[in-house]
Amino acid sequence: MRAIIPAIRAQGVEVVFVGSGNAWQAAHFRQELGLETPPLDAPILVDPELTAFRAAEFRRGVTGVFSFGTLKSAVRAFRGGHRQRKVQGDAWQNGGLLLIAQGGMVVWRYASASAGDHPTNDAILAALGSPKLNP
Repeated sequence: MRAIIPAIRAQGVEVVFVGSGNAWQAAHFRQELGLETPPLDAPILVDPELTAFRAAEFRRGVTGVFSFGTLKSAVRAFRGGHRQRKVQGDAWQNGGLLLIAQGGMVVWRYASASAGDHPTNDAILAALGSPKLNP
């Protein structure tokens, strides 16, 4: 997603990350991914109580972590040069992506089916063209 943050902002949309860890883990995540410097700088909020994850109805549990989808994602990440590091936050909580219009209406939702399941950059950019986001 880092590659499309400038394109997202060019459409007048802000990027905000929400993690299930603590403030120290969020700071580490920010530094590790280079999210502290423009044009990639983005707020990172922490939600160790998982309130936002429940409200978004993002999956949580063993099946989201130990599944064929997770294995496929792990192989893809490994081939791309990424290595699993220490788990930070709630290991059982899957994430996702929400596009929220001004006023708070969710206009697009992607709930990860398993660890490593993310929407494609093309899908995110296509969703940004939604008339609901651009009245």
